[in-house]
Amino acid sequence: ITAWKMNLELDQFNLFNEYGHSLSRGLELYLHILGQQSSSTLSYTASQTLQRYLTINSGNYFLANHHQAHHLKFVQKFNFKKWHLNFNFNLIEGRPFSIQKGIASFFDEEENQVYYPVYEELNSGQLPLYHRLDVSLYYPFELTRTKFEFSLSLFNIYNKENIQEIINVVYPPDPAAGVFQPEMAIIKKRMLPFLPFLSFKMEL
Repeated sequence: ITAWKMNLELDQFNLFNEYGHSLSRGLELYLHILGQQSSSTLSYTASQTLQRYLTINSGNYFLANHHQAHHLKFVQKFNFKKWHLNFNFNLIEGRPFSIQKGIASFFDEEENQVYYPVYEELNSGQLPLYHRLDVSLYYPFELTRTKFEFSLSLFNIYNKENIQEIINVVYPPDPAAGVFQPEMAIIKKRMLPFLPFLSFKMEL
């Protein structure tokens, strides 16, 4: 697959503003078991997504940001007359990210020294394993010709702290504060924590 991003001149220093290549390959397994009052679905995906640009990563292939090699998903559904109870579990290998190895700098047009992080090979690191369990409950009923729907969803029910992204930020020296060397800060962007969601619908 050939990928290309239009250069609107506002982003002229973005190295992805050129022709590149993407290579994706994978295998998916799927199992579905259907019972009288329940159903079970198990799926597993093994895949690899690579990208290549001549001016990035010395022209070598590197893992795409959205690459996730392994993804295991299990869905269990129960139906008790009108009640519906669902369990949804996801286990996914962490996405790749670039590991910082140092700090470099350059002088801009106004002769100000600008600091930036220097990385090892592009996307050579891996975020922690991602896993999450969601539970949902649904119940419709009627009273005096009025329809009601009640639903309760619990996302990330055991409150797993999943990491979405790791960002490196360089803070320049601040002699007034007694800081004479640039400092690196690692910021971890976290994903969805435990989140309950309740809804109630009435139809006259």
